Amino acid sequence: MYEYNFNDIRKTIEEILDKSLTKSKEAYYNQLEIFKNDQDDNESLKDIKVKKKKIIMKDPSNGQANIEKEVIDFEDVENLKFETFYNVGFGLFEMTSEIIYKTVYNIKFEYVIFKNCIFKNIQFENCIFLGCEFLDCTFLNTKFKEDEFFNFNLESIAYFSNSSFHNCIFDKTNLRKSIFQQNKIKNIQFILCNLKKSIFDKDEIESIYFSDCNLKSFSMINSKVYKLEFDDEFVTKLNENTFFDKFICRDKNKEYYASISKTYKNIASQFESNRILNISGEYHYLYKCSQSKTLEGFSKFKSKIFWLTCGYGERPTYALITSLEIVLIFAIIYMFTGISIGDRLINYNLTSFSILEKKLILVDFLESLYFSLVTFTTVGYGDIIPIGTSIILSSIEMILGVTLVGIWTATLARKITR
Repeated sequence: MYEYNFNDIRKTIEEILDKSLTKSKEAYYNQLEIFKNDQDDNESLKDIKVKKKKIIMKDPSNGQANIEKEVIDFEDVENLKFETFYNVGFGLFEMTSEIIYKTVYNIKFEYVIFKNCIFKNIQFENCIFLGCEFLDCTFLNTKFKEDEFFNFNLESIAYFSNSSFHNCIFDKTNLRKSIFQQNKIKNIQFILCNLKKSIFDKDEIESIYFSDCNLKSFSMINSKVYKLEFDDEFVTKLNENTFFDKFICRDKNKEYYASISKTYKNIASQFESNRILNISGEYHYLYKCSQSKTLEGFSKFKSKIFWLTCGYGERPTYALITSLEIVLIFAIIYMFTGISIGDRLINYNLTSFSILEKKLILVDFLESLYFSLVTFTTVGYGDIIPIGTSIILSSIEMILGVTLVGIWTATLARKITR
């Protein structure tokens, strides 16, 4: 039977993440050395300049104070290599519309570092971002269309860290092995993107959408997520290495649990659409657990019963454990309500219980446990007979036994066939 060990999987992905970042740094310095040698041989590589202008704009962090920014224009630029842009802007800062973009076409960015930069109302189309890093950046109404962030021949990856995303779209973009770490994501969409082996780590995500993407071996770990949805025309591709960690609870209130339960349900449905039923069941379990925290009254009671008896259909061991508990509880009760074994009667009260020998009590308990077990399993050999209140109790135990054995069998068969 399949059961996720979230902690082990998370540790494995964290190790992969560390290795990826280390390899990326090594690739950066190797390519930098090659670039320096090429510069010595080719003087034309030294002076590639971009146009700049200064503007006054509102601070995107609070929307209040005015700050001065240099805005970069990539006109007549085809290739930028080992550049660092610090505290500058890209796009249209005079525009407030969310549908008008400044479009940048066919530029190759190689090992370019963007630090503390602002991207606003800008679209990168058919561009290449090879080994680029986006550190402490802000993306406002930014679109990446048919761009490449990955090259099969090199170990370099795209790295987004400590950045914020507001209304950001990645459309038909190759983000294979990209890393999004410690970002604040207000609204981000991935449409027909390749996110294979990409990792989201320690991100705060308010809203994220995937549409017909490749999420094979994709991972999202240690993240706070409010809404995650799949808006597919066909189907987003997942495999057994795709992993969504248990989301970190932001606010322990019903509104949050209602939202996060829908997110788990969406993930479960997506795995089911990919015919990965074993993993789908794990997220179905998380969905029902989260949903139960939003319920009240009898609905909450029913949910707890379903969890206790079978783990919402995903934990056959719960049915087995509950069955054993019922058998044990009824065995103790029968010792006080009375059962008859031939000419001998077991019918304790508190006074007799305290004065009898422990060995005799143990023997009587084993007899009572035996009767409880055969009653629960509806075998009923007839060698032990209930008396008094025990008759009613044994009937109740038989009903519970038939029900729980059926639940356990069905849940076990379901898990095995998956």
